[in-house]
Formats: sequence, structure tokens, C-alpha cells
Amino acid sequence: LFAEGTGINFNEQDIEYIRKGAAAQLIVTIGVGSEQELASFVDSASVKTIHIDRSPTNTLMGDVVLVDPSFSSISEIVAEMVRELSLGSDPDAFQNLMDGITHATRNFTHPSTSAFAFEAAGFLLQNGARRKEKPFDQTQGKRFDRGGSDRQQKAMPFDQTPLADARGRQG
Repeated sequence: LFAEGTGINFNEQDIEYIRKGAAAQLIVTIGVGSEQELASFVDSASVKTIHIDRSPTNTLMGDVVLVDPSFSSISEIVAEMVRELSLGSDPDAFQNLMDGITHATRNFTHPSTSAFAFEAAGFLLQNGARRKEKPFDQTQGKRFDRGGSDRQQKAMPFDQTPLADARGRQG
């Protein structure tokens, strides 16, 4: 036994990966575009595979293929599967899916954000996921700050955005 406050120290070089034991009978891949990406891990011809992706360049390999470029994120596809198959409601898993959708759509502002993103978000929010208070700005690598006057790097809520009326006057 170790005395309290002490731990086991090891480096990555001390770890040996051993591939033995039961062989996989099913592999679920997410975002894998081709069999070549799996070649070093598994002989995909010897196992059943389920492939989930949204890339239009996916080679559509496998036994079950869930590839749809009309979704704006893989998280939307997974959320739709969970909803359609009634796979339960795990708030932590739903939060992860919500975060994935928010990240992929740049907080629902990216032009390619699909209607599915909003549908999936609604489902996830109804089942325990929450919107983050300050969304992450991928372009700046920091959280949005809604205060201040620097409008180029600050997010502004819709209700504070000056709108022009039909004659071009600010309102």
C-alpha cells in the first residue's frame, strides 16, 4: 500500500499497449471517411461496422451507413438517432451533443447551419441540455464578451442590434 499523499509516477514510455483478447464484433465510427483510415486498427472486412458522418466525400463503406451532408454537424445526426430510437435521456450525453452542435454551427450563426440543428437543439434542451452563457467564438479563440464598444470582436444580442427601417433609418 502507498502512504497517503504519494502516488504512482510513470511516463508514456512506461506504457505498453497489448492487442489481444476478444476481437471486436462491431465497430461504430464517427467522422471516418474511408476504410484506409481504419486499416491500422482493424480489418474492417472481418467485423460489422456502423459509420456516422456528414461529409459528402465519405466513401460510404460499411454495413450500416449514416452519412448525410444536409446536417451541419455529426452531433445532430446522433441526436436524431437517439430521438428516433428512444435511446433514453442522459443529461450529460445530451449536453455533449448540444455543445457539439453549438460548436459546429458557431452558436447557430454559421451560414451552413441546418434546420436540423435547431430541431436537435430543441430536443436536447427539452431533455436536460443547457445553452452556455457565453458561447465560444472559434474565430477569435476566446469567449464572447457582450459588453464594451468594440463591436468587431464582441457579440451583440439581437435585441440591442440597431435595425434600419424600410427607408434606411436606424431604429
